[in-house]
Amino acid sequence: MNKNKQIPVLLGFLGILFAIAMFFIVYRPYIAKAEVIEAENQSLIQSLNKYKEIAENEVFYKEGTDKMNIETRKIIGEYASGLIREDQIMFMVNLENRFRSEFEIKFFNMGTDQEITYGVADTTQEIPVETPTEDGILSFQEPEAIDNGVQMYKNTIESGYDVTYDGLKDILEYINELGVKKNITNITLSFDSTSGLLNGSMSLSQYYLTGTEGIYSSTNIPSMQIGLENLFGTIDANLEEEETNTEE
Repeated sequence: MNKNKQIPVLLGFLGILFAIAMFFIVYRPYIAKAEVIEAENQSLIQSLNKYKEIAENEVFYKEGTDKMNIETRKIIGEYASGLIREDQIMFMVNLENRFRSEFEIKFFNMGTDQEITYGVADTTQEIPVETPTEDGILSFQEPEAIDNGVQMYKNTIESGYDVTYDGLKDILEYINELGVKKNITNITLSFDSTSGLLNGSMSLSQYYLTGTEGIYSSTNIPSMQIGLENLFGTIDANLEEEETNTEE
């Protein structure tokens, strides 16, 4: 009789063990898998929303890209595509020749080329790229800024000069209106009571770009006479005729 009573208890206990085993072997892994699927669904929903946003703003992105390309070409066009010593020398020569009656250069020194570095562009408005993660879930990552190979350099000319007051205004206006980018970083002036002119010094930075589609155009240097045919400046004369005239 006792044995018959123990059989249901035993079967109940075995049932409980079976249920617990099924929970750990079957149900619990399904719960973990369901959580992974839920995370994937959330990621896919975010991806879908971003695709919808991109599709809805496609015209805006294209117009913005075209506008930025136009602005970029405009900015590049304001810079020279190269700079050599001859360009700097002829710039100072032409400057003095243009304002010869008002401006006289005493000296000028050319510096060395210095690269102007720039930071990484902001990519927060860029169209994101879909990439798989380690778990195989597709997610969006902002693209990294790509270096387009364009580099900016500057070279500074230090000069000293005598100039009239009106000549100074004319020179500053001329430099400001000149085609390519230049910048006066420092200027000093003092009045010379003896000559009535202004003694001044100026630091002028010239800028140029490399890595663009621009073509370097060298400065036109006019031909100049080099050397003298007659070193001592004597007058050509027929010495035999002079000797004959002397004897007579």
